[in-house]
Amino acid sequence: MITSEKTSLIPSSDNNGGLRSARKISGRSIALVCICAYGIAALLFGNVDKEDNKSVALMRKSKASKGDKSGDSKEYDCESDTMYSKHTVKTAYERPFAALFKDNKGQNKFEASSVTIVGDSAYAVCDSSYAIAKFDDALPFSDENKMIGSPERDGDVESGFEAIFHHKGLFYVIRESVLHHHHDDDNIEEEEEDEDSIEADDKHSFHAIIEELELGDDNYTVKAECMCEFEFEGTSKGFEGAAGFPDATGELYILGLCEGNHCSEERKADAGHGRMVMMKKNTISDPDDPEGVNCVWETVRMIHIPNSAKFIDYSAIDITADGRVAITSQENSALWIGYVEGIENGVINPETFEFVQDSGETYQFPKSNDCHTVYCNIEGIHWINDQMLMGVSDKMKSKGKQDYRCFEKDQSIHAFVLP
Repeated sequence: MITSEKTSLIPSSDNNGGLRSARKISGRSIALVCICAYGIAALLFGNVDKEDNKSVALMRKSKASKGDKSGDSKEYDCESDTMYSKHTVKTAYERPFAALFKDNKGQNKFEASSVTIVGDSAYAVCDSSYAIAKFDDALPFSDENKMIGSPERDGDVESGFEAIFHHKGLFYVIRESVLHHHHDDDNIEEEEEDEDSIEADDKHSFHAIIEELELGDDNYTVKAECMCEFEFEGTSKGFEGAAGFPDATGELYILGLCEGNHCSEERKADAGHGRMVMMKKNTISDPDDPEGVNCVWETVRMIHIPNSAKFIDYSAIDITADGRVAITSQENSALWIGYVEGIENGVINPETFEFVQDSGETYQFPKSNDCHTVYCNIEGIHWINDQMLMGVSDKMKSKGKQDYRCFEKDQSIHAFVLP
């Protein structure tokens, strides 16, 4: 508060009176000048601050609209979201893969891609290893947790395993999309080619491979290895998840989840157009080799995922015996829960199987304390019970492709609780 002081302008009889009055006048003048200067500065710099704040807000909005490298694709404020707890799953417990195994068979990376639960044990595959991870679904460190099989096969560790499920004592694992060469002359030597740069044409095609594995205590046997009839456009957007059910006659049908929208590389980002491919196995004997057998997983038909699962990509799926569905998206860091019809008590009717189109609700995975995406690489999901699901995370993408916050949850197993 500014107060005024009465000061006489008439010189005092005191010799110093005039000087004292002059000093008081001079002091007031300086004070008034300072106040004016301060006011003008406040107006000027206040406007600058407002403009700066406006610029910062616009920058933040621009960054949010473009999406940051952690996977956030829109402007979102956790603090102002009064329904955050209603559409966000809760982490019950989690642990890195490396913390589960006494003997990891020399593996130092776990690019987890799928998980399934059989009894009290969980089984997971990584696209960076041919070994099958077996562990207690409560995630303790234990001698019983094992890596089954060798991480390498023919000197290669890049398995391309993207899905695993169990049926009648066998584990079915799917290699995402594998390059196949077509040659009229079997004597033509194949040239060294970069698969990522090759496009499908009359000499090349891309198909998933389904392996049937019989697991032992420390190793496994490949009982069959069959190509899928369905053709992809390249190596990077093939089957990313799968489920399998027998029909009333016992014949197994596999439902392959396409990673890209429309099951396409070219149209992969057209969100809300997820697809599954229904397949059944056809085995043909080789007349030139009585013991030789050719097999292929023939396409039965395409299944449309409801567009309420409006995802940029589709990274995993699990379907219960009564038709409850969980689908995840890595890019959206989200989980869709819905239903299918045509499955009853674990038996599929391949003619009536469809998603219930008006069903489905989307949940997000938990955010960090500063509201950033941290579950950036969920690539596997499996129901634990009606309210809990187990997920697995791939390795964080390096070289600046993902935000550093993605590192915290990568290469791990998680248990989530629905709201």
